[in-house]
Amino acid sequence: MILPVSSLVSVTPGVLAAGGTTNLLNGLIFSTNTALSSGLSSFTTAAEVAATCGVESIEASMASIYFAGYTNAQDLPQTLYFYQLPATPADTDYTTALTNATAASADWCAFAFAQEPDAAAKTAIAAWMPTNPNRYWGIVQDNDASILQADSACFGRTVAAQATPGLTCLCNTDGNGTLAAALCLG
Repeated sequence: MILPVSSLVSVTPGVLAAGGTTNLLNGLIFSTNTALSSGLSSFTTAAEVAATCGVESIEASMASIYFAGYTNAQDLPQTLYFYQLPATPADTDYTTALTNATAASADWCAFAFAQEPDAAAKTAIAAWMPTNPNRYWGIVQDNDASILQADSACFGRTVAAQATPGLTCLCNTDGNGTLAAALCLG
């Protein structure tokens, strides 16, 4: 079966102005880790994240992957932002956090989550994305086992069906989707 590239990727043409304010290699991770400062925090090394969040934390693992970039990369990530969510976030906390993070800094583009949001929160995130078209790239993991079935009603299928702009759903059925999200950010 041959798939057209357009079924996997869509491109919105655009031009970055010289000296623009958005650095596409700065990512943002939303986390419930209480060691983080309230609101937006920035880090320039994985060691800084490990010192703040703990060496064994998912945040430290994500930062390690993020800052490593990839072999022969022309540019490497410079800054990783974290936004602290409440310890047990309500579904509306995600869209509030997205709005607050955009107001706090325009120096990031892609975002992901250290802890997978629940289904209702994912729907709220998907509804937030079109309000900021072609500006942000959201990477959301999905541990719903039906994600691997063609006719499922999982979040990833909903994102594809609605052609939600700027949102990518990563399979997280094996628990590695969170680390894959960090790889996408970097």
